Amino acid sequence: MYEQSWKDRDLKSVWELMSPRLQQGNENDERKFEDFVRQSGIWISRIKIRSITVTRDRATVRESVTYASSGKTVGEALEESQWVLVKGNWLFDEGRTLRTSR
Repeated sequence: MYEQSWKDRDLKSVWELMSPRLQQGNENDERKFEDFVRQSGIWISRIKIRSITVTRDRATVRESVTYASSGKTVGEALEESQWVLVKGNWLFDEGRTLRTSR
């Protein structure tokens, strides 16, 4: 769902998949988040899951992420994201790049 939201450029769904802590880090403002992403012009075009480790209400996901701009690949990265279980839903809580290419 997260990957598909980025592919569809559905930033409302991306926002809804963010943890409350991450939304707060984006000033609790969905419109500002959308404006920032649209101005950057770079979108996630593909996510390939490498591994998932779940510990109670937290999950660590390692993934290969492909970024695109104007329909062309502009970079790839190995990333690690943290997800948290909130009211029965897994929400994106934070992410970091482990390695980039291109």
